[in-house]
Amino acid sequence: MKTCVLIGKPNVGKTLLLLNLAKFLGNKTIKLHFINADGNSMAKVYDIEVAKHYLCNRQPFSTMGIQWARINVGRQYIELVDTTGLTNDMPEAIDLRSAMAQTIIFIKNASILLHVVDASALSSQTLPIDDIDTVLSDTFGRNDNYLMLVNKIDMMDRTDGLSNKVTQAFNVSDDKIIYVSALNKTGFNGIINRINE
Repeated sequence: MKTCVLIGKPNVGKTLLLLNLAKFLGNKTIKLHFINADGNSMAKVYDIEVAKHYLCNRQPFSTMGIQWARINVGRQYIELVDTTGLTNDMPEAIDLRSAMAQTIIFIKNASILLHVVDASALSSQTLPIDDIDTVLSDTFGRNDNYLMLVNKIDMMDRTDGLSNKVTQAFNVSDDKIIYVSALNKTGFNGIINRINE
């Protein structure tokens, strides 16, 4: 079974993507497994709309640990893993440091890395060289198991020129980039097709 791990900064839409992808595939409920930073785990079945209400938040670091679900994607079941957002700076809070370390462990063991970036953050032409998205794309972008999901295209007035900004900002080829809206479920067929390859 493939383990598909959603990685990226806080508030790029990883949790909403997980939940709406499950809904897009015909699920009304989802069994989420939670593993907090100290290793304790539990599972809970949610109505997907209720899960969005409780788990999707505009505050950074709403996901403080790992949450994952087993879902049917076309011809197979996958484990779709939502992780704590990664940042450029090491946070002071010990629980947040532990949650980020846990994310790094899951990255190492992923069958497919789904790197979620915020399209609206690409409004500037250049990103800092040490930006965590740049570090992630430089580190994993040439790997066969890597896919960049440029999210929140629904929030952009214009998307012309976005492809050029993405390829200039990140060391990733066009065939590893899918433009998506986790909110509107745009681009989800592309994600499913890539997972099923």
